[in-house]
Amino acid sequence: MKRIPLVIVAFLLFACNVSPDKRVDQNQAKFSTSADSRLFFKNVRQIYYDREIPENTKLEVYRFGKRNLAIDKPVLNLALVNNWLHDEAYVIIEPSAFFDNMSSIEVEWQDIDRKQSGVYRFTFGPKDNHFKFASEIYQSVMAKHKLLVYTEDKQWIELFQTETDRDNFRKTMKDFYRLVNLM
Repeated sequence: MKRIPLVIVAFLLFACNVSPDKRVDQNQAKFSTSADSRLFFKNVRQIYYDREIPENTKLEVYRFGKRNLAIDKPVLNLALVNNWLHDEAYVIIEPSAFFDNMSSIEVEWQDIDRKQSGVYRFTFGPKDNHFKFASEIYQSVMAKHKLLVYTEDKQWIELFQTETDRDNFRKTMKDFYRLVNLM
């Protein structure tokens, strides 16, 4: 009889697990949330984030608590914006000060095993731009691509210089995808 609650807990944990290799179509942006997804985020994932409520808005901005705040390295942090009034959430690219003098961000991805490469380009603008670029980077992180960023000095340097930075980006995107029911 005591095993039944244990079985139920094990089932719930298994049901909440998201497939790590699930691909998301970065060309099909989705921003709508559901009561279930917001509840899951607030009850399970929100504790890992710093929360900000900008004055005179109906928005909540979440930033991963263990994000890299370095200003002299190329870091792409993300903000999750909950627009609860319209049942929407957005992912916003927040580059470190390293990118301050650049009008756009170029990231080269390299798949060493398959001898393939390409370039992702990002310019600030509508939420669709942020979604597409963040999704492209996420898919490359999941594929374990080498990611290089083009600097002001016309050089390529590694984007995520630590595994922790890659993992923080991955976790934040995974939380966003759950929030908008893409995972």
